[in-house]
Amino acid sequence: MKAGKRSLAADRPDRPLDDGSNPFEMLPPELLRSTLAMAGAWKPGNSRGFGRRLVSAVHVCRAWRDALQNSPTAMAKLLLHAEMGQAVRSVPAKSCVARASHGGKADVLKAMLEHPMFTVAFPDLSVFEKWASPGGRSKVPVFAPEVYIVLLSSTPGLNSAFGAAQTHFERAVNGGNADLVECLLRAPLLAVRADYDEGAGLTMAAMNGRTRVVELLLSATWHAAQADSGDGEALCAAAFTGHPGVVELLLNAPQHAARADCKDGEALMEAANGCRHLPTTPDGLAAVVELLLNAPQHPAHADCRNGEALILAARKGYTSVVELLLNAPHHAARADARDGEALLDAARNGHAEVVELLLNAPQHAAHANCREGEALITAARNGHAAVVELMLKAPQHPARADCRGGEALAAAANGGHKAVVELLNGAALRGPVPPSRASW
Repeated sequence: MKAGKRSLAADRPDRPLDDGSNPFEMLPPELLRSTLAMAGAWKPGNSRGFGRRLVSAVHVCRAWRDALQNSPTAMAKLLLHAEMGQAVRSVPAKSCVARASHGGKADVLKAMLEHPMFTVAFPDLSVFEKWASPGGRSKVPVFAPEVYIVLLSSTPGLNSAFGAAQTHFERAVNGGNADLVECLLRAPLLAVRADYDEGAGLTMAAMNGRTRVVELLLSATWHAAQADSGDGEALCAAAFTGHPGVVELLLNAPQHAARADCKDGEALMEAANGCRHLPTTPDGLAAVVELLLNAPQHPAHADCRNGEALILAARKGYTSVVELLLNAPHHAARADARDGEALLDAARNGHAEVVELLLNAPQHAAHANCREGEALITAARNGHAAVVELMLKAPQHPARADCRGGEALAAAANGGHKAVVELLNGAALRGPVPPSRASW
């Protein structure tokens, strides 16, 4: 390096440098000349001016830095030359191709793949197969989207080693990588299909609440996904996991929109019975139910399947969902459907707010004494004092504390539920509650 500094010193005009002067041993002279020429530090054909134009070694380094930063081609030449200069060729995962890919340098990568030196540095492109094809169909991609486009559009040999564009597209969809999905969809030469596997990708994205991915799949210019594929499979998946944004996209798709009443109300059933372990529920489920009940075309019926949605929501204690179903603008659910099954499930699980809604429904309210007081007995057995009190004081058809020969009192006593025993004994002393005027 000292020799290089002396040879490049500006205060030695009597020692002009020829084209072969090169302080960097691993760098070919022709690459240094072309790089400095691109940086404006030297004009080809002016050998005497080559050293005189550079006032110091610092000037050389700055010109070198500017050349590499502003010229992907120069950086590509340097990397390929370094790759060829190694006595033992590096493994693919540590090659210049891997470094440029992981670093997100799509422009440098493209320049390398298009340069004639590339096939000399890498005569066997199959060595990249394991590096470029990570295991697992749903593995999240590790490269920037622009890098994927370059690799998938590259020379046939590397393209074959890297894998089919459709495979990486499906991995991006499953992993929720919206940026990569968008890039691959906008690359016409790659010809990826958004409707692959009969809409399996759309269903996966909908279930995971990938709103942007769903939007991209539905709006693809070539083989776009259909919102109603699989008879509304994607809609049902989004409803179950409580993603109202995705549900709205599917219901309002410009073409092949999903039907809110698909599969005899399956989407409504899924929302009413949604996954309680996800952070989007139950508020997300209520928003989905509201969208399904108020869909502009083919809205779901709250009373479909003889009130199954209401029963499912009551069983899990989704108060907002129960309220929406009871007050639906069309085909509202009946609180007393299936002889009070919704009331029975809510009482068994101690959902007092749901029990109150069912007992006070504006139409077809549930009877607290249905099935000879079975709801009261199960609530007493499980120690749900708030539910027992509601049923004993129901405005219409209240439960009798002594139903079935006092079975509720016996069940509460056996379970050691003191508060429930006191409620039942107090109700027994007061006698039956007179019916309200509404029931006259």
